[in-house]
Amino acid sequence: MRCPKFGTEVSYLHHYQDATLFHAFDVDESGEARYKHKDTIGCEVMTYECPNCGVELANNEEDALAFLKGEISEEMATYFLELALEGGEK
Repeated sequence: MRCPKFGTEVSYLHHYQDATLFHAFDVDESGEARYKHKDTIGCEVMTYECPNCGVELANNEEDALAFLKGEISEEMATYFLELALEGGEK
């Protein structure tokens, strides 16, 4: 698949997802602050971006997978057309 904004080849996407990190906080033997990772709690806010230019290509796994397979919906096609018309320099 090609990036609709710049036309570069895209074989994978960068996936970003907001998450809450849960840590235990205490003081170590030398008196310094110490954080111990306990858990990561994900949320539904996510984006899938072109690894070349960073433009958002999907906001859910289903659409991201469809993009990579070249099976885009009419809604996605409209959005990609808008990106293509923007074009521009990287």
